[in-house]
Order: sequence, then C-alpha cells, then structure tokens
Amino acid sequence: MVDRVNNPILKYLENCTIRLRPTNNEDCGLLWEWANDPEVRAASFNSEPIPWEAHTNWFKKKLQDPNSYIFIAIDLHDRPIGQVRFDRNDEDAVISINIAPNKKGLGFGFSTLIKGLDFVFSETAIQKVHAFIKLDNHASIRIFEKASFKKLGIKIVKNSSALHYLKQKDLDC
Repeated sequence: MVDRVNNPILKYLENCTIRLRPTNNEDCGLLWEWANDPEVRAASFNSEPIPWEAHTNWFKKKLQDPNSYIFIAIDLHDRPIGQVRFDRNDEDAVISINIAPNKKGLGFGFSTLIKGLDFVFSETAIQKVHAFIKLDNHASIRIFEKASFKKLGIKIVKNSSALHYLKQKDLDC
C-alpha cells in the first residue's frame, strides 16, 4: 500500500490539482469548525473560541462585502481542504488562510496561497497583499516566505506581535 502522507509524488500531484471556488452559504458551518480548531485558535490574534452566532453574523457580512474575497480550496474530488480570504482596501489586501485540520502538513497551505494570489492579481485591481503572522506560527511563516513574500518587520496586531509580510503584483504578468 502506498503511504500517501510521505509519498512526494502523490503529494505533488494532489497539490497540482487543487482549485478554488467561491464560498457560499453552505460553507458557514465548515468554516466555523475550521476556525475553532485549537491549532487555528492558537495561531489567531484572538485565541478565544468563536461562538456560532458571532460567526454566522460575520460570515453573512463577508459574503455581502464587495471588498472581501473568500474561497474554498478543493481537491481533485471536490473535497474542501482549506480557505483563503482577501480583505481589500483600495489596491491593498490583507490575506487570511486556513487549512482543514486533517489536511495540514501536506503542502496544501502553499498551493492554496499561490492559487489565491493568482486570482487576486489577475482578476482584481489588488496590487499588494499583506500578511500578518504571529511570531510562533512557523508553518505560515514558511509558506509565505516560500511564496516570496517580503518581511517588512514586526507590528502589533490586537496586542500580539506579528510579522508583517508583503507580496506585490508582478508587473510583468
């Protein structure tokens, strides 16, 4: 039997076949479950669990906000593997990314990040994407640096120290 987790060829093929789809109303519960995963809460700037009512209110607002782009990353079989969100302010956006607990460590974070960047830089007027990452979130730091985000320094975000990363649209595209 093939070890899917440790087989580099299978990991590569799975990551090549992910796609993004727009988030819809049916995704509310799934995103709430992912957001309340203990690892995600620890990496978030607000580590408290998110109540269902607060999440549904936030989710409805985000779906209606023309400056918010939320996508579900799906695998070859249309199974959700994560989400990526861009909150736009003019030509800048702040990114948020979250991979399903059972898909972490398989390379989907990087693939989801790249697919999201491809979308915002080709389909919107966004020119710069900012990422704010807690200092101890080593997995996120790795994928943003691998994606050639430039480290700008440390900022305080909601009373926590965060690394500020920036990716600018490649003007040659």
